[in-house]
Amino acid sequence: MKYQSKPKKKLSKKAIAFFVCAAVALTVLLVGLILWLSTVIFSHSTGDKSLTQMPFSADAEYACVGTNIVYLNQQVLTCIASRLNEIWKCSIDPGSVHLSANDAVIVAYGEAAIQCIDMDGALLFATRIDGQVQSARAGINKVAVYVKQVLEDRTPAYILVFDLAGNSLYQIDVAGKYVLDYGFDSQGDQLYMLELDVTGSVPISRISTYRPETQAMTGIKELKDQLVTGVYIIGKDIYAMGTSRLTVYPAANTGSSRDILTYGWMPADFNAFTETKFVYVPAQEGPIAIARIIRPSGAETKINLPPDVFGVIATDEKIYCFANGRYFVYTKDGKYLRMYELGYAADGVQRAIPGHVFLTQGSSIVLMTLP
Repeated sequence: MKYQSKPKKKLSKKAIAFFVCAAVALTVLLVGLILWLSTVIFSHSTGDKSLTQMPFSADAEYACVGTNIVYLNQQVLTCIASRLNEIWKCSIDPGSVHLSANDAVIVAYGEAAIQCIDMDGALLFATRIDGQVQSARAGINKVAVYVKQVLEDRTPAYILVFDLAGNSLYQIDVAGKYVLDYGFDSQGDQLYMLELDVTGSVPISRISTYRPETQAMTGIKELKDQLVTGVYIIGKDIYAMGTSRLTVYPAANTGSSRDILTYGWMPADFNAFTETKFVYVPAQEGPIAIARIIRPSGAETKINLPPDVFGVIATDEKIYCFANGRYFVYTKDGKYLRMYELGYAADGVQRAIPGHVFLTQGSSIVLMTLP
C-alpha cells in the first residue's frame, strides 16, 4: 500500500514577517538583558572601571588646572589629560620645587625665584626674589608670594603681589605676624590674609582683606576664642572655618555676620561650584561615622555613614563616601543611592578635576571618574 504524503503548506508572508519580527525582538531582549547584567556586575565589582594610575606619586608636586593635571618631575612641568595623554611640557627653573595653581595660572616656586605659567604652558613671567620664598598663591590674574629676609638685626617679612606680566602691585609688611594662610577670591579682585594673634589674653584669628590695585586694606575681621583653619571668599561673602564656628560675613565688611556652631567637628570638604556647601565630620581619629553637609544659609543634612568610611566628597548633585575597597553614593539631600566596589584598597581621597577624585594608597595615586 502506498501512502501519499500531503503537500506541505507554505507559510504566508504575514507569518514569515511575524516570526522574523519575533526573532529580532527576542534577540534585542536577550542582548539588552546581557548588557544590563554585565553593567550591574561590572559596576558592583569595579565602579565604572575608571581608575587611571597617575605617572607621579602621592607625595609629588601636582595640581589641577581646569580639566587637566600638571605635575613636577625634577625640572620638567608636564600637563596631562585624564587619560594620561600629554598636553604640553615645559622646563622649570632648577630651584623651583613647589606648585600653586588654579584653573588659569600655575606658579612654580623655590627658595629664591618664582615662575608664572598659563594653562597652555606659556611662560607669563619669571623673577628672582630678594629673600627666602616661604610659599606662593596663584590667582586668576595675580600672584602672591610670602617672603622672609634674614638680616643681622631683624627679620623682615612681606607678602608681595604681582600681576601676570611680573609687575609689582603691592607689598604687605607681615613682620612679627603669625601668618596662617593667604590667597585670592575667585575673581582675583581681593587678597585675604589670615593671621593668629596670641599677644593678648585670648588668641585672635584675624582676617584682613586688601585690593592690590589700589594698595588699600578693604576690611578686617577678628574672631576670638577659636582657631580659624580656612578662609574662602565666594561672591560677596567670606567664609571662615573655625574650630568652634563657621562664620559667614560680607566681604565688603558691611552688615552682620552669622555663625554656625561646629564645635566638636572639623571641615572635611568644600564645594564651590553651583551650590556652596561644607562637609564637616567629627573631630576625632578613625573611621567617620556621621557627616554634616552645611549650606551657607545654615541649613544642613546629616548622614549616618556605613563602617570604615575615611573620606567624604560633596559635589553639586551627589555626596560620595569612601571606605576601604568601596564607596557609597548619596543624593545631595542625603538619600542613599547605591554602593560600588573600588577594586583598589584606597586609604585617602582628594578632590581632582571636575567629575573626578584622586585616590591614594600609600605613595600610589590614581584618578577616578565619579559616577
